[in-house]
Amino acid sequence: MSKLVVVFHTLSFIIGNLLGTSYSIHLFYRSIAEKKFDTIFPAFIGVLIINLPVIIVPVLSSSITNNDDLGSNNWFSNTLFYLIFFGVGLKWTKSWWGYLVELESDNSSNTLPNEGAILFPNTKLKEAIYELCSSAGMLDVELYLCREKQINGYAKARLIGPKSIVISEGCLHLEWEEIAAIIGHEIVHLRLKDTTALSALWRIIGVLTIIFVFIGYMLLLELLYYLFPLIGNLFGIISLPIVLMYEIGMLTFMIIDNRRYWYQIQELRADRLSCQLPGVTLEGAIKVLKKLKAQEDNLFENLSWYQKLFLRYFIVTEHPSIDRRISLLEKYKKWSLIDYIIHYFQITKWFFFGRGWNGR
Repeated sequence: MSKLVVVFHTLSFIIGNLLGTSYSIHLFYRSIAEKKFDTIFPAFIGVLIINLPVIIVPVLSSSITNNDDLGSNNWFSNTLFYLIFFGVGLKWTKSWWGYLVELESDNSSNTLPNEGAILFPNTKLKEAIYELCSSAGMLDVELYLCREKQINGYAKARLIGPKSIVISEGCLHLEWEEIAAIIGHEIVHLRLKDTTALSALWRIIGVLTIIFVFIGYMLLLELLYYLFPLIGNLFGIISLPIVLMYEIGMLTFMIIDNRRYWYQIQELRADRLSCQLPGVTLEGAIKVLKKLKAQEDNLFENLSWYQKLFLRYFIVTEHPSIDRRISLLEKYKKWSLIDYIIHYFQITKWFFFGRGWNGR
């Protein structure tokens, strides 16, 4: 029986570490097949390091199963250690994934040079962008150009200090209404301090709000029971299952990792609010998102299954699915508090139905 338990402990780790194992073997095989001798040895080291615990886990498992003090002879203890070894496998993959990505970038001839942003040249486009910023009340912003061929844009700011918007060279080939949509999106981020430490404070306030809403609900329910027993019972029966599902689920999600949810909320909110800015059109926002989707699809299709799975579940992604963003803009409604709840259920649905945290 103890040998069988050791086998299952080892299998639990192997399953948890499957993505790292697959990626490392793929890179090693690719280096040999393409005769890239400068990366064969680092790729081989990657295979050894990522799979080394497969030798260690059986030894560790044997010591656990032979130790009566750990209570390893009952089903609960064994199940607990299966989960522990599976979790260690996941963590081991995540710890070494950066090394594999860096190794693949060295092995790829398609990697773009990482060049810094420069001040945006004095052109009519720059004047038009500054006029858009001015009409939105954003007067103290610097504009930069990033030498990147892909369509991209982002904002940078401190709580007190200079603000900047960076767009890539890939944006220069867009129509004006598409560029305006990108700039408007970043203006909203700057207005709402999404790129500053204040956003982390809002996340904490969000979690506390969830707790206090639940406490308030329970107090209201108790008051109704006391004053109007019949109404209180009906109200509790109808609403309690929904509220409990929302509150417990949201709290669990926040405790596990609240960053993905709040980052995606910031993006969805910026999409919606930017369309209310003067000079930014809903049509322009949808058009540029569709081009971003085609760009993302092209990059995503070239990834292996284990890379896709890792990106869906392990990487902290700021942006939700572009399909979701387009769909919400096509059914445009003003941003409201209900959108926070809707997106919680959406991201939970993505997670449990194989689409990761961002629905990609």
